[in-house]
Amino acid sequence: MRSELGPNALAENVAALRCGLDITLWSKADGWSEATEELTRQKAAQVARRQRCEALTKAAPSTQLIGLVPTEVLPFDAGRAHALYKALFGEVEGLIRGKHLLVALNGALTSLPLSVLVTEPPKEAIPAALPGYRGIAWLGTRQPVTVLPSVASLGVLRATAKPSRARHVLLGIGNPLLDGPGPRYAQLAKAARDKQAADRSAPATPPVCVRRADCGLVRWPR
Repeated sequence: MRSELGPNALAENVAALRCGLDITLWSKADGWSEATEELTRQKAAQVARRQRCEALTKAAPSTQLIGLVPTEVLPFDAGRAHALYKALFGEVEGLIRGKHLLVALNGALTSLPLSVLVTEPPKEAIPAALPGYRGIAWLGTRQPVTVLPSVASLGVLRATAKPSRARHVLLGIGNPLLDGPGPRYAQLAKAARDKQAADRSAPATPPVCVRRADCGLVRWPR
């Protein structure tokens, strides 16, 4: 299947959708340092990224209350996500519905999780409030999507992979500390690393003995 969407239009659609997913694209660089040529370049690049998102989405992040916590909500364009879904899968929608999708991507699509595509026209292109996203028909909730590094890799995996013997499903969640596009993020990441190192080096707090017998069960390493 080949989409009629050209590479430039595809890249623009992906960039617009990423503006609704990546909060770093909206960071304000007003307070960024220009002490060196490299810092000046980073600041100019961040200003350009934010301006491009503003132009693509015709919107901006909004602060909304989630529970009692003010949270910055990004303007994800569900209308554009549906248009992109139709451009990519519209001709084969009947063939893929209800199946596990195995896809090999290239170009701009490698930077977009296909699960955020929208299979039905949304009521609002960009919902005004976060609850407006709840009723959207996301591709990822309709069926599973697996991204392969290449089409050839599927044959290799099927030839070498062994059936899993795991009795339970494993959910792994990573927590990387990324330096980000500017010095502000690097400072925050460094502060987090320093705190982790301090926590590891701090002496363990002895347990409190509620009963005298409990203390006899504790053996401290020498």
